[in-house]
Amino acid sequence: MIKSKIFDIYKEKGTLTEEQFFLFIKEKKLEAQLPSILNKLEYLLKNLDEKNKIQIEAPHALSEATVKDIKNFLQVPEMEEKVSLNKELIAGFRARYNGIIYDASFKTGLENLKKSIIK
Repeated sequence: MIKSKIFDIYKEKGTLTEEQFFLFIKEKKLEAQLPSILNKLEYLLKNLDEKNKIQIEAPHALSEATVKDIKNFLQVPEMEEKVSLNKELIAGFRARYNGIIYDASFKTGLENLKKSIIK
């Protein structure tokens, strides 16, 4: 209900101003829910920010050239990246972009080999 009403305001006007938002909150007597609304908005913004970046994990620091090669492989050379360390990968990398995980890690290679041997 709340989500659809806010969406309707946005669709109708093309924007949702602070004034419109707080007027809606006041009309619907939702002031007590503002902390949880704020938490949800922060969560959505964080996810939006992460969706607009390539998430790259590696077991060690990557050189700029390696990051550039990964971005070129994913065909998004200009996209901003977020690189983090994950020692469990052993070697290689794992990249997440646009909801797809590209796993070129040694750990996953070993796990796949183990599964194929067990079959």
